[in-house]
Amino acid sequence: MLTLTDSQLAELGPILTPRLPSPYTDAYRAGITVKQQAAGILHHIPNIMYGGAAGGAKTWWLLAEALAYCDIPGYAALLIRDTWPNLSREPDGLIPIAHKWLRGTPAAWDGENRTWRFPAGATLSFGHLQTPEAHHNFDGPSYQMVGFDEVTHIRPGQFEHLQTRLRRLTSLQVPVRIRTASNPGGRYHSYYRHYYALDGTPPVPGRLYIPSRVVDNPHLDADDYIARLSSLPDVLRLRILEGDWSVDDSGGFFRPENIAVVDDWPRHARTVRGWDFASTDSSVGGDPDWTAGCRVGVADGVCYIVDMVRGRWDPAGVETAVRTAAAQDGPSTEIVIEEEAGAAGRNLVHTYRRMLTGHRVHAGSVSGSKLVRATPFATAVGKGQVVLVRGRWNEEFLTELSGFGAAGSRHDDQVDAAAHAFNRVARYLDDSGSRVRFPNT
Repeated sequence: MLTLTDSQLAELGPILTPRLPSPYTDAYRAGITVKQQAAGILHHIPNIMYGGAAGGAKTWWLLAEALAYCDIPGYAALLIRDTWPNLSREPDGLIPIAHKWLRGTPAAWDGENRTWRFPAGATLSFGHLQTPEAHHNFDGPSYQMVGFDEVTHIRPGQFEHLQTRLRRLTSLQVPVRIRTASNPGGRYHSYYRHYYALDGTPPVPGRLYIPSRVVDNPHLDADDYIARLSSLPDVLRLRILEGDWSVDDSGGFFRPENIAVVDDWPRHARTVRGWDFASTDSSVGGDPDWTAGCRVGVADGVCYIVDMVRGRWDPAGVETAVRTAAAQDGPSTEIVIEEEAGAAGRNLVHTYRRMLTGHRVHAGSVSGSKLVRATPFATAVGKGQVVLVRGRWNEEFLTELSGFGAAGSRHDDQVDAAAHAFNRVARYLDDSGSRVRFPNT
């Protein structure tokens, strides 16, 4: 056993103490956990993820890391979230927490530029990556620390691009660092699991993962929190409560991380609404199937997933949903309905053609398995040829896309509807008379 004298311990004290410039981190200093204190002395490591279970005070740690050198002239830090609402949301967003810590200190808030400015000349800025091109908003400045909160929701390409903003002058004696914090299970879970070698691959030098769990935070009522999380579905419970990165509910058929999200789409696109009708009556209880209608469009060599409607309706409700969507889409949007084999399938198509007078209704014959029918759509997604128009339905759609083909996955109605529409719209010819080509992006 190694024994240290009092004088040796005194010499080691500054080394084993996180760099926390007062008064800017006084609030954090009062609540710092043992594991955060250990993580706070590793500034020599270029890239650290502090992650795992919810409740581990990851956001606090990330903010403290950004503030570690705010007393050094010329130091600049940038903290990123996926969207502006998540960045600014009370009370646990990065910006509200920073205001609680820094209000009343010599630091000054520049609201127009979302930046705290410190007397020494250092800055702490906040930004989001809500759109696929938002990373270019940071192309000019240089930073010595870039931190990403809930990084599994950040597009990998944007994460990599922002690392090019890390640089310093030779006269600026501060470490250059990437810091990330996240629970497992975000949209880009698989990418970051591999990036930080949490999938069993050999670790990359300079990258370190520090796990955090509920029990690491003595300020949280852990017993109450654990009790409330215990009823969650297994995958979510293991990720949120245990911080388990090995749990994978992905079927691996689609690669949703390749789908960019955009705010709008070109109205000259050729559009199709594909429908997948529930095969289980909603009146039977339990977890019946859904009816889903997906509208997609092709324009300028790009496929847009424009809209998704979904519900558990009786037959009359399904007809109402189809009629409503057709009225909203307009007659220029073709409607694709699966034609099951036999007289019942033909009668259903005839019913909708009569009901939707003025609209083009295409009867899509059913052949091959669901996986086979979804393959063209999955191939386009894998090549980055599909984009998603932002909407409240996005998250449910992407979750279903991720799990499609996985053992035990229950519902695939949205994927089926999207595949029906995609397979039809990809048949259209562009204005030059050649088949639509989806360039790699």
